[in-house]
Amino acid sequence: MRDFDFGFSLEDEDFVAPAKKEEIAGLQDSESRLNEVVEMILPLLNNLMASPEKPTIYWPNRSEKVEEFKSKLLEAAGMAK
Repeated sequence: MRDFDFGFSLEDEDFVAPAKKEEIAGLQDSESRLNEVVEMILPLLNNLMASPEKPTIYWPNRSEKVEEFKSKLLEAAGMAK
């Protein structure tokens, strides 16, 4: 099993085509945006789980708050309209 070839080789960074470098940069940007979105959603989920023994959530101005969060979320995901 030690002689198994995974089918890749190592190259210097100069060997990588410029288009591939742009593709890699795009993936890094996507990862950054994903992390930003996750960081926005986690506080919401944590707040919803804060007091599970209470059967009711008091959420005044819910529609406005949800719309505001939705806009920020779409902006962070790069999907703002």
